[in-house]
Amino acid sequence: MACPFFEPVRPVSNKTHPRARLPLIQEFEGLCHATAETARTPASSLFVGCNHGHQHSRCERFPAGHESSRMRYSVVGHSASILDVLVIEEIDYAPVNWLRMQYSIESRTIEPAPADVCVRAQTAAFCSSYLSLPSEVNDSTKSTQPGGSS
Repeated sequence: MACPFFEPVRPVSNKTHPRARLPLIQEFEGLCHATAETARTPASSLFVGCNHGHQHSRCERFPAGHESSRMRYSVVGHSASILDVLVIEEIDYAPVNWLRMQYSIESRTIEPAPADVCVRAQTAAFCSSYLSLPSEVNDSTKSTQPGGSS
């Protein structure tokens, strides 16, 4: 799962591991919010720390003593206009919180919009990545309407 302090901005132009399975589907470059001063994520941390960070791969910017939670993103419904997204926050691989949001495909907005800039950016990056997948990959969720079944 991506680092909780990572704000993805755009897909990387040169993927370090082009066939890797990533939490946000694509590999992103972006910003680090781990300290009071927001900074560009260093290339050396992008893959392992930011895009594929987990409990045991903390970088030097990760706040000491911070309980490491991660967000897991899933599309649970897909219509022509909306992605229904479930976001599960985990600590030590156990769920502790969840959010259900809808991503508008046309306006590229999230409702309800998460207050946390990193969760909001990660949700948008995940949805954008999901929509860029070949249609045969995401067809399995297209028959499910947000908020129920078809």
